[in-house]
Amino acid sequence: MDSFLKNISKDTLLSLVLNGYKKLLIFMVFGAIAGFLMFKLNPTTYTTVFVFKTDLISKEYAVTLGDNLSYIFKKNDFKKASKLLNIDTKEVFKINELIITPFEGGLFKIEIYSKDTLLYSIIEKGIKNYILNDVFVKEIIYKEKNYLQPILQILNLEIVQLEQLRNDYQKNPKNYSLTNPTDLNKFLIESQEKSTSFKNKLAYLETITFNKDYTFSKQVAKKSLFYLVLKYVLIASIAGFIYILLQEYLFPFKN
Repeated sequence: MDSFLKNISKDTLLSLVLNGYKKLLIFMVFGAIAGFLMFKLNPTTYTTVFVFKTDLISKEYAVTLGDNLSYIFKKNDFKKASKLLNIDTKEVFKINELIITPFEGGLFKIEIYSKDTLLYSIIEKGIKNYILNDVFVKEIIYKEKNYLQPILQILNLEIVQLEQLRNDYQKNPKNYSLTNPTDLNKFLIESQEKSTSFKNKLAYLETITFNKDYTFSKQVAKKSLFYLVLKYVLIASIAGFIYILLQEYLFPFKN
């Protein structure tokens, strides 16, 4: 091999190129064709970004949900993805990849890479279905409801009793000489505020809020035809030169 390399001078290389230029041109033409085909076969990709807020899932679990869904898309299991998102298979087929990135304060960013622009309403519905129908999330909702509902019932009963006591006091204050109306009103207001707080938690427990102000869709920059043709012509040229070199020195044809 050493003697083979020593025998190849600059003049020899130039001679090889001049003598085998036709073969080299054929390689370059095939390289240009390959670059053109790669440009045509490489589909236009769009990225769609959504921002949503929920207190149901942690940062870590949001990433897990995103990774699971992204893996399904990579396997091209569109039927399963359609079932999880509960959206039409035609829309699911457009999606190449899905990434969920968590931020502070229960905010999450979703990046979707797709073959076409996606309808905001469809993706919003799909993500909500996916998260709310997750087994772990369902368990969280179930436990939270079982925790909040009894407390809310106790608070509502307490409010009824306090209101009744206040009404009775107003009708006949002499019978409630030990009752302080200021404290009574204070306790009633506190109970009402707690009740409202728990009602809101129950009402918004399964809420996933999408912020439309941070939603956008744009085309991902595609590699230019010139870049791809040049790239494959260079690769083909190197391959062609190696072919000529090997043919000349290692497997010479005998006339």
